[in-house]
Amino acid sequence: MWRGRRLSVVIPCYNEAEGLRALLPSLPASADEIIVVDNGSTDDTAAVAAAAGARVISETRRGYGRAYKTGFRAATGELIAALDGDGTYHPFAIEYFLDILTEDGLVFISSRRVPADARRSIANAARYIGGLLFNWTALITDALYFRDILSGMWVFEREALEPLNVVADDFYFSQEIKLEVFRRWGPRAKEIPLHFRFGARHGSSKVNVWRNGMGGLWYFAARRFRKITGSWPRAPFAAW
Repeated sequence: MWRGRRLSVVIPCYNEAEGLRALLPSLPASADEIIVVDNGSTDDTAAVAAAAGARVISETRRGYGRAYKTGFRAATGELIAALDGDGTYHPFAIEYFLDILTEDGLVFISSRRVPADARRSIANAARYIGGLLFNWTALITDALYFRDILSGMWVFEREALEPLNVVADDFYFSQEIKLEVFRRWGPRAKEIPLHFRFGARHGSSKVNVWRNGMGGLWYFAARRFRKITGSWPRAPFAAW
């Protein structure tokens, strides 16, 4: 329990056994349940999660967003923390964000990654620059200003999800949920800085900088197209 309220931690996973071994023991004791959504992993993700005491849910329909939707439906907490299973986000920040959420009367916090290693490799720099491009695109297409729209760690009140209609089932769920939440809740949704290292992940990355980057920009345009026509154009890029 966290201040008398039930806390659920939801982690979507596709082949993240290595990351979970490091991540799960570091989660705060205040978490009442840890839900690992196994999205068709071929490694020991499910076994590692179960051995650590997590509740494992199998979601055979592939997709980062699909795994999150399944995990959110299964979560029983009034408060929900969501983060990737690769170990790139610091679990200690969960309770730090919960303090801010409560003290400031917020319903949703998205971590704003402050990278410490963006200049150490071309790949890290590309991810950082790509994130800036996504932020600018959100400002153009949705008139919403973000410092890190692609962040993969959020802490929120369950009620923040109830009025939303997030349709993405893949990688683009991450940007769509923020666009919907920040538009719906306005000043009660905020980005809070969090120290981050692009190169700190365990296991192999599921993100292809080129494919996911181009696909994400397409998704901004597709959302605008849907609002105008009521239908989605065909997606040219696939992504977990």
